[in-house]
Amino acid sequence: MKLLLNKAKEKIRILLSQFLPNGDFWNAKRLQNTNLYKLINALSDEYKRVKDLLYSIVNNRYVDNTELLLEQWERDLQLPDECLPLADTINERQANILLKYTAKGIQTKNDFLTLANTLGINIEIMTGKEVSLWPWIWPHIFTGTATQSKFFMIVKFVDFPTPSGWVWTWPHSWAIDPTASLQCVFNKLKPANTQIVYIFND
Repeated sequence: MKLLLNKAKEKIRILLSQFLPNGDFWNAKRLQNTNLYKLINALSDEYKRVKDLLYSIVNNRYVDNTELLLEQWERDLQLPDECLPLADTINERQANILLKYTAKGIQTKNDFLTLANTLGINIEIMTGKEVSLWPWIWPHIFTGTATQSKFFMIVKFVDFPTPSGWVWTWPHSWAIDPTASLQCVFNKLKPANTQIVYIFND
């Protein structure tokens, strides 16, 4: 999202010339070979440079397209951390910043769903009581008594198979679970008396 759009240099030159009065004495502001025209043209270069810098700073305040302020965002949010290591690309760094920022003040089920959505990960969240009732999901998750089950949060990754079940390619390299960062963040944000169980869409 960009709040401010840059003006072309020629438009800036016209705007600057409009600050000068009209009349025979000031006609030189419109004649390319005159010193007054050249002065206004030179001033428009510097004006555009300063304005471009200002617009860039304003537009970069949004995480989804910031590049200029990436390091500032990461420093303010204390990134990288144990859950979100320093990413390789600008888009991944922006996603990590957005994830860390969205995680502030998280409380409800919808907050957790929104947090997963910032990484493009589709999840379902159930309570321990829901999975304990018939019909059972498989593999069945035992969450104890009705009282104990209140303190379980079941997170199901809809579009991800169990990482250990992935097909190997050759030459083989150990696959990195793309949900690992989200699990790490969830585990840090959950209430202290709640246990999270993660299941995959096998």
